[in-house]
Amino acid sequence: MSNETEIQKGSLLIAEPFMWDPNFKRTVTLICENEESTGAFGFVLNRPMEMKLHEAIHGIKKFTAPLYYGGPVELDTLHFLHTLKDLEGAVEICEGLYWGGNFEALKIIINSGKVSPNDFRFFLGYSGWEAGQLKEEMKEKSWIIHQVKPAHLFKMKAAELWKIVLQELGGEYKQMINFPEDPTYN
Repeated sequence: MSNETEIQKGSLLIAEPFMWDPNFKRTVTLICENEESTGAFGFVLNRPMEMKLHEAIHGIKKFTAPLYYGGPVELDTLHFLHTLKDLEGAVEICEGLYWGGNFEALKIIINSGKVSPNDFRFFLGYSGWEAGQLKEEMKEKSWIIHQVKPAHLFKMKAAELWKIVLQELGGEYKQMINFPEDPTYN
């Protein structure tokens, strides 16, 4: 396990190499909220979809930001992470990274052409855990914890994020990137 043991807002959950759950196999998930009484909420960061934002949302001009699979819960909902600290209603996850905000104001900003698709990550659905569920999954060693950096979302290729984050952790984690997905292939 990583040196960080407490899951909090801004934690990355890195799926252990042999996780069988298809929703989280080889994923990196950003935690946006984790309350002992209500549970945790976040987004899978490394599962891009084939669709772009402007193809899914009416009223947005051609904006080439891809949509991502945020998790298995409520796949008919749209969520977003961004770098716009002044967007009304946005919640700071860590320095330079924000979650949500006034979507109508965001549409105006996007349509004005003053922002880049690289400043956003849009998600269909989210990942959620009931109170105590993540604590149990940590006991089962399902996750490795790391702290998010805005570069994880906006500068790195999603398909390589799982390996990149494990390399950042170094040591035994760096070795995990070469493990087969199915341990019976060892």
